Amino acid sequence: MTRLTIQYYKLTYHLVLVVKYRRKVITEPIFESLINIFNRVGSNYRINGG
Repeated sequence: MTRLTIQYYKLTYHLVLVVKYRRKVITEPIFESLINIFNRVGSNYRINGG
């Protein structure tokens, strides 16, 4: 007798960045770099940003 089990998981992450001082820490180049990193990690783990 063969038993087939299919499981699906939905993982949701929320990123919160807390800065100590009131100055702009994430500049445009840093923001673009973060987007590239998140997209690369997401594609490595087959994570869909939708």
